[in-house]
Order: sequence, then C-alpha cells, then structure tokens
Amino acid sequence: MQYGDARPLDLFFCERIVTLPRPALSEAETRELILSEAYSLFKEIGYRKTTIGDIAKACGFSPANVHKHFGTKSDINQAIASVMMDEKISEAKKAVAKRRSPSMKLRVFVATIYESTLESFRHDKRVFETLSSAAEEKWEVVRNYRLTLKGMLTDIIREGCEAGEFTSPNIGRTADAIHMSLIAVFHPANIVEMLDEPDAADVDTITDFLLAGLRAN
Repeated sequence: MQYGDARPLDLFFCERIVTLPRPALSEAETRELILSEAYSLFKEIGYRKTTIGDIAKACGFSPANVHKHFGTKSDINQAIASVMMDEKISEAKKAVAKRRSPSMKLRVFVATIYESTLESFRHDKRVFETLSSAAEEKWEVVRNYRLTLKGMLTDIIREGCEAGEFTSPNIGRTADAIHMSLIAVFHPANIVEMLDEPDAADVDTITDFLLAGLRAN
C-alpha cells in the first residue's frame, strides 16, 4: 500500500477475507488473512500477549505457514502499523487539500496527525501498542512515515514563502526544525505520556508559536 491509499483499518483487515476454502487461498490472500486475524487478536488481547501460535490457530493453519509468509510477529506488526500510518497520512492530505491558506494548511496538518494518533489510543489501547511498538523498534516503515510527514511540512512552508505568508532563509532547515519540534504531538509514546499533564501545551498553542516564527521577518 502506498501513502494516501489507506482505508479505515477495520474495513481493510476484514473486507478482503475471502470465502474460498483455506487451501485454495493465493499467497496474497493468505497474507491478508494473517493480517486480519492478527489485527483482531491485537485488539482482543494486545500485541505483546499475542503469539504466532495464536495467529496460526485463528487462521486455521500451522505456525510454520505464518512464518513462511511473514517471518516473525514483528514483521506482522510492522505490516499492520504501515496500514495505520498510511491512514493517518491519507487523512492529513485530505484535510490540507481543503484549505487554501498555508497557515491553515499547517494548522490542520498538525491537528489531524495529532488527533488521529490520539484517537487510535482512545479507540483501542491494545491496538495502540502496534504504533508504540513500531516506534520503539524503529522500523523502516516508521522512518518512511516520518519522512512523509516532513515532506508534507516542507511543501506547506515552501508554499507559504512563495505566497509571501511565511519568511524562511532556508526552507529545508526550517522544515527540519519544525518537524523535530512536533515530535511531542506526533510520537505515540509522547502523546500518551503527556495526556492530562499540567505542563503539557495544547496543539493549538504549539501551532500558534510555529506560525508566529514563520511569519516573523
């Protein structure tokens, strides 16, 4: 799946489960079945408690067959995390596309990523382990996700500078700095850690501060 093509997670992991007998499944269908059953188990008992044996049993075949298609439980989790991150990117792109002002694009970009990550935690804390584990293990899919966010941020800043709304002597370095400053509201572990903390700044306040810096001469 490519960024921007994501579908609601429950639909993605359930809609492609075919009714063919298990031996007749193609390789792609088998992989989708494994992801679907793993996602259900992650929701039910959590990522850390789920074993390859649990996933294999839910699929109706041996653990060796799961290993054949994904290798490890970490590989399965990475694939699921990829879908979750694709969905966040898709939501952010849609939100940004609806705004004309670069300032509003930046505001909705930050708010959408934050809210979608927070909603994952509120919706199901066990599934949220998928995102947290992905970040902790520093998978390539997480790096690509961060680079995609940084690319979107760079485009917004460049558009703002071209329109005379922002001022930046070096768009790339400005994007780097702002991207790193947003880790507090983009990183799953940071979001959870700062929930309801008295010293936590809300997303609007952080965005106001960033916009003030971009508008300064």
